[in-house]
Amino acid sequence: MKVVCTGDWVAVDPEGGTPRYVRTYLPRRTAFVRSTSSKRSEGQILAANVDHAIIAVPLTGELDLGRIERFLALAWESGAQPWSC
Repeated sequence: MKVVCTGDWVAVDPEGGTPRYVRTYLPRRTAFVRSTSSKRSEGQILAANVDHAIIAVPLTGELDLGRIERFLALAWESGAQPWSC
C-alpha cells in the first residue's frame, strides 16, 4: 500500500461520502525522501512532485555547513532543483 503525501496527484470518488478514499494516483515525478532511523531500507516521503527547493538558513547564530550540505543533497536526490539563499 502506498502512502499519499503532500504533492501527490490523486483521484477520489466524487460521489463518495465521508471519508473519501483515494481511488488512484499519478506516478510521482520527484520525491523528497528522508531516511528512517530504523534498520528498514525504505525512507519516509516528505513531499512529492516538487520542482524547486529553496534552502534558507537564519543569519543569526553560527552557520552549520553540514546541515546545508544535507539539505542540498536531499534536494538533488529528490529530482528538484535546489536554490540557496
